[in-house]
Amino acid sequence: MSVDKATGDKTGIVGTKTFTTSESGSGTVEVEFTITARWAGHTLVAFETVTETM
Repeated sequence: MSVDKATGDKTGIVGTKTFTTSESGSGTVEVEFTITARWAGHTLVAFETVTETM
C-alpha cells in the first residue's frame, strides 16, 4: 500500500512479491510499483506487510 506523503491519501498503488529467505532467515527483495501520471510530482510512501507461510 502507498500513500501521498503530503496528504496521507491512499494512492491505490500496490506491489507484491513472493520470496524465500536464505537458511539464515535473512534476505532482500525488490518490489516494483507502477506509478500513473496522476501521481507525477508527488512524494509517495510505501508500507509493507510480510506474511509467513509454512
